[in-house]
Amino acid sequence: MNKINFKKDVLPYLIILLVIIIVKELVIYPVRVKGTSMNPNLVDGDIMILNEIGLRFRPIKRGDIVVANVNGTYIIKRVIGLPSDKLLYSNNKLYINGEEYKEKYLNDNAIKDTCNYSYDICGYVVEVPKNKYYLMGDNRGVSEDSRMLGYFDRSSIKGVAKHIIFPISRFGNVE
Repeated sequence: MNKINFKKDVLPYLIILLVIIIVKELVIYPVRVKGTSMNPNLVDGDIMILNEIGLRFRPIKRGDIVVANVNGTYIIKRVIGLPSDKLLYSNNKLYINGEEYKEKYLNDNAIKDTCNYSYDICGYVVEVPKNKYYLMGDNRGVSEDSRMLGYFDRSSIKGVAKHIIFPISRFGNVE
């Protein structure tokens, strides 16, 4: 009967297990898209990888797809306005700090639907407060976002989601 050598036989597996636990708990984990507020870029049932630790090393950027906490419920939205940005929707165009911003990820219906819900940035300039973010869904006709919920605190943003991992047919990065 062979004696178990802890350093050789057990320690490597414990290190691998520890790395997996750290990655799963602190760095990345799967999130499921619920609903149609991010169509057509994300669809109901997509599973994405949420990178939580990345926000500790880089700032939130305009266009990032983020997971945010709204009263204990997590939602997936796109960052439109950063702290101190001045936002305006006029003639189906988004202006940020006075310059037109092309939303390449939106289809024509989403652009037209942006001002159907709320008028906070439609025809009026709004300034995003310090340490707050303005988030919107890509399917503007059905998305419940900053237009109704208001600004999001930095602390309510859990992480950035850039990669679909399931279904396999949709595997890859999301714009």
